Amino acid sequence: MGTESQGSIHGDTNGRLSSGKDVWREHIFRNLLNPAEFSAYEDKLEEEICSGDPIESDPGNITRRTESGWSPSRFPGHLRIYNILIKSAYCLSLPVEFLMARIKGRKPPADCPLRVLRIVSMITQGGVAKVCLQSILAMPAKAVRYHLLVFGKNPRLTPELDQHPYVRLTYKKLQLWPGSYHFKLFWHIFSIARIIRKSRAHLIHLHEPQFTPVVRMAAMLAGGVPVCVQLHSDYTSRRNSIRDEVIEMTRHSLRKCRLIACSETIRCAGEAWLSPIRHPIVLVQDGADDNVHGKFEDTLDQDLSCASGDRVVVAMMSHLVPLKRIEDFMQGCRQLLDEGREIYVILMSYGKTGPAKRMKRYFNRTFKPGEGEFLFKVRNPQRLVHRVGIGISTSSLEGLGLNILEYQAAGVPVVCTNIPAHREMVAHGQSGLLYEPCHVDGLVNCVKQLLDDAVIRQRIGRAGQDSAMRRKWTDTARKTLKLYQDILTSGPVSGP
Repeated sequence: MGTESQGSIHGDTNGRLSSGKDVWREHIFRNLLNPAEFSAYEDKLEEEICSGDPIESDPGNITRRTESGWSPSRFPGHLRIYNILIKSAYCLSLPVEFLMARIKGRKPPADCPLRVLRIVSMITQGGVAKVCLQSILAMPAKAVRYHLLVFGKNPRLTPELDQHPYVRLTYKKLQLWPGSYHFKLFWHIFSIARIIRKSRAHLIHLHEPQFTPVVRMAAMLAGGVPVCVQLHSDYTSRRNSIRDEVIEMTRHSLRKCRLIACSETIRCAGEAWLSPIRHPIVLVQDGADDNVHGKFEDTLDQDLSCASGDRVVVAMMSHLVPLKRIEDFMQGCRQLLDEGREIYVILMSYGKTGPAKRMKRYFNRTFKPGEGEFLFKVRNPQRLVHRVGIGISTSSLEGLGLNILEYQAAGVPVVCTNIPAHREMVAHGQSGLLYEPCHVDGLVNCVKQLLDDAVIRQRIGRAGQDSAMRRKWTDTARKTLKLYQDILTSGPVSGP
């Protein structure tokens, strides 16, 4: 569950590719081109990729080493000063926050809606973006006024939020990760505090747990506004790559906030990582009945239908990060094609520019024209899911896996890794098939079972759909609103 910053390759609402100058051009399925046209197409694409202007990468997450301009080995003095300053600022903010919370109180006036400042890294694709969009759209009318703060430029993917009468969007380039060693972080604390004061927020809903220390300092400067944080990963598995003082500061901050988890896997992992915890983590499950908005021309859908023909479309929707193990998906599909199976491979991806370039080259080396297609940043990929015959997830670590819910909601049978997050949504042999992570042969055998028996495919697809459609975004919004009200009516934080 978790979003990424824009790169020099961009996909528009129909999976097209463009240069960094936002000049859109038609996406063409490779099997519709003759060899000469395909060679010219690849040369032109490579030229456009290399000419794009790079954009600064996103801050990363709690458990990944951030890439920044400060190198500890080159600037040891700056590193020590930075650590002293950030820890001093954080420690000084704790008693002040405690006193302000007691003096000011938390309960908003009864005759006005709640004003919530919701902070996300980027609104592009993926779990965080979808949770923001769908839960806001499902929120009861006039119950909450949202001010949505997004780090970066407007990606032009949010017309539903831009036009929402009770949502205000602010796009601002900020660096709030305390492990980045940028001194501009201190200025950005004051920038966030100004935004909190101007929005007159009763509550801050943060979707990036790694920013919690900085946001709490800003909330203190703005008058002791309470913070709730949405957890979105299994933090216990990858915490060894970040400096201990940053981890401890983040853990201390999270313990003093009210926390939300969208799955039992995340809730259990969060409680284990943060133990002892002051408030139980609230389970607010994500929905599956997406209210899909936005323009989507039929061109891409028709191209996919023409390219796949009578073959079964085997698809994966994924963020381009190593934990998704996309190579396993491609190797398994290559093995199936070599055995003569009639499948057409689709990889619908999103993420940063560098991984997209590398993954496209790998995809084109693995599959011949006519065997599959690599799509980057397709808007509303749910519009293409009805063309999919089998949905795949090869991830070795997930907090939830909204792509599984999207497959199931469309009645598509799924094959996914046997990890706790997937077992919450998939019962093996009933609503999907599970295989052990990193075992490509297990993936291939599961896909063969579905390819060999259309009846099993239909039965598993229907069972998955019945299971997924029990999750409603209206329930997500209702539980989120109840949590807001509980936070604002509870007493101040107990202890600095």
